[in-house]
Amino acid sequence: MNRINPAERRAQIRHKIAEGAVIPPAEAMMNSGRRRTPEKREILKRLQELAEERGQKPWPAKF
Repeated sequence: MNRINPAERRAQIRHKIAEGAVIPPAEAMMNSGRRRTPEKREILKRLQELAEERGQKPWPAKF
């Protein structure tokens, strides 16, 4: 995989904007890098509670 430098990336973005691409608002992109959604956090918490109820050693989870 070839990496591009910031100047090349800026040129790519400017080209896309010139073609009519629309940049989404910051709020729409805010969670793009997070895989732990609130729903997934609830599921992980419940799984950890079940492990404790059954006497199993729960794994360390980051909520």
